[in-house]
Amino acid sequence: MGMGLTGLHKDPVTDGVTSSSEELNPRELIATFLRFRWLVIGLTIASLGATALWTFRQPKIYTTSCTIEYNPNPPRPLGDEVQDVADSLHSYWMTKEFFHTQNKVIGSRVVAENAAATLGLHHNAEFMGISKEERKHWQGSTVQRAALILQQKISIAQPDEEAHLVYITATDTNPEMAARLANAVAEAYIQKTKDDRVETTVDALNWLGNQLDDLKHQLDESETTIQEFKKSNGILAVSLQDRQQLISSSTNQYNNALAEARTSRIQLNARLQQFKKFDLERPFSIHASFFKDSASIEHLRKQYHSTQAEKEALSTRYSSNHPLIKDVEARLQSITMEMRAEIQSILQGLEAELKQAQSTEAGIQEAMSEKSQEGLHLNEHEAQYQRLVRDRENKLRLYNHLLERSTETNLTRLLKVTHARIVDLALVPYRPTSPSVRNNLVQGTLFGFVLALCLAFVLSRFDRRINTIQDAQSLGLTIMGILPAVEHLNEFSNVKLLRAKSGKDLAALAELTMFNQPMSSFSECARTVRTNLTFMSPDQPLRSMVITSADQSEGKTLVSLTMAISFAQNGHRVLVVDTDFRKPRIHRIFGAENTEGATTVLSHQKDVEDVVLSTPIENLFVLPSGPIPPNPAELLHSKRFKALKEQLSTSYDYVIFDSPPLGAVADAAIIGNLTDGAVVVTRAHETTKDALEATLSQLSDAHCASIVGIINGVDLKQRWYRYTKTDYRYYREQYQQKDNDRISLTA
Repeated sequence: MGMGLTGLHKDPVTDGVTSSSEELNPRELIATFLRFRWLVIGLTIASLGATALWTFRQPKIYTTSCTIEYNPNPPRPLGDEVQDVADSLHSYWMTKEFFHTQNKVIGSRVVAENAAATLGLHHNAEFMGISKEERKHWQGSTVQRAALILQQKISIAQPDEEAHLVYITATDTNPEMAARLANAVAEAYIQKTKDDRVETTVDALNWLGNQLDDLKHQLDESETTIQEFKKSNGILAVSLQDRQQLISSSTNQYNNALAEARTSRIQLNARLQQFKKFDLERPFSIHASFFKDSASIEHLRKQYHSTQAEKEALSTRYSSNHPLIKDVEARLQSITMEMRAEIQSILQGLEAELKQAQSTEAGIQEAMSEKSQEGLHLNEHEAQYQRLVRDRENKLRLYNHLLERSTETNLTRLLKVTHARIVDLALVPYRPTSPSVRNNLVQGTLFGFVLALCLAFVLSRFDRRINTIQDAQSLGLTIMGILPAVEHLNEFSNVKLLRAKSGKDLAALAELTMFNQPMSSFSECARTVRTNLTFMSPDQPLRSMVITSADQSEGKTLVSLTMAISFAQNGHRVLVVDTDFRKPRIHRIFGAENTEGATTVLSHQKDVEDVVLSTPIENLFVLPSGPIPPNPAELLHSKRFKALKEQLSTSYDYVIFDSPPLGAVADAAIIGNLTDGAVVVTRAHETTKDALEATLSQLSDAHCASIVGIINGVDLKQRWYRYTKTDYRYYREQYQQKDNDRISLTA
């Protein structure tokens, strides 16, 4: 029948017992949940109810969507050659940015105002949120106000950027209105794109018209400037090109004439220089080739040669003084003189010709300079003229281009095309999208459950009471076992036997449950505690012990008598000494008087054998406290009490001192210093950690030999109150089954 409580004698310091500062493991979480299960269930149900009430009171919201497609390449009826001034799609990145911009435009205030005006929403009292009582005197609102409300009911989404599709979603309490809103916004946006296109085209046409007028005026001014330039420079009859050709021809002629004059001058100068080198004393020594153009010189040369021949012929016959010779020599001298005169005349002619050639060359050179200057001036006029002509041609070309562009733009203005079109119109929804009853109820339940768990966790963390064995062990107290809450007695207990032996009705006393209900889970737990106390230290067993607690009403007297009965039922002589000299109770439990007891023994009025009482329970004896003394602490500190303890230890197998709580007085610490150990009783869910810690500190300061603990008042119905993996609920069911078997046997 005994339950082995494994692991009870481990050192609390080295056990690695879970402390309050460590994280909760799943077992502790479940234990916390079971402990606060009614709080969790209550808050969860309350949250569910509040969510359901809120959900069913919310108006039904309907949602529908209209789909718009962005087309980066709208139709071009005029062909690709005609450029549209309103076309802004040129590249992928620009297109992507354009699409994002258009999404913002759809949700803009302008589109919302156009849609609101089209549907007349500013006169729709239901849409504007006007109550039925106010509608009688309501005369409508502004389009801007209606647009603001519409913007709150519209959302734009483009889930796939590669698809170029956008969804315009509208929400409203009226399903038909939701569809109308989505479609109206889509149509207003498309109409806006067309209007913007027309407006852009018209602005471009106006600009082009202004530019054309300006260029036309500039072109006329250019024509006038060219005409005045021609007039002022005398190039009206003959063009600049013709004049340039004339000057060029004259220049060429002058160049040729200058070359001839220069050649002639050079030749004349060379001939003159040659003539100047001739020896005029000997004119006939000059070669005849130099006078081939002079007939007179040729005639003189012939005369000279014939006269010379005649002289030579006469010289053969006559002497030099001969008259004939003299006559011939006179004639030769005359011919020579004439020859000299002719050569001198030729030389003078050459000099005159040279001067004429130089004069001619200089004149031609001057004429060429004049033509060159005229050519330079003509070139300057031509450059200026060409600038004027180029300026006119540029303006004419630009004017023609703008005229062509204006014509094309005027054509595109008549086109009703845009980059967006409606793919799917919004349909009237048949089912509301909000509130979602199922989702709200699930979320409300989860919220309440999580909130309750958090609250339970916080409460458990801030709970300073001893609720589990681990709580006590975390303070360094070795737990010998637990005692469940005392159950009601049944007819198959030892009540009749106890009444017969004592002559009094003691059935209602909880302190005697160990004897009254020997087959109960309480008794089995008590026997387990007894076993643990016996084998806690086999070499030095606890033969004398003080039973105390941190505070009152924690069950120290119940534990004292329970342990005493447990040891007595095991065949040991056990004495319970009531050392609570302030509020003694043990004598009342057994229906005895308290006129004599421990105080009378300590005051030398009686011997201990005379005041020890026997009880109806075999092997169990009781020493009442006796009359309440004025100085309990002094009695316990006396040598007489120490001698009394030694005397009782030799007369009985176990001596149990039932002392007052340490939270009130220090009597238990005094007794613990004299006994083999102290048993600290804590009541589950009542004793605080602070109180227990103070109690353990007092006992430790008193140098108590051994300090162990017992947890009292545990509810075994809580499945998660387990102790070292032992389920007392299982054993309780086994004890109940044994009781039922006994009933069957008795019957």
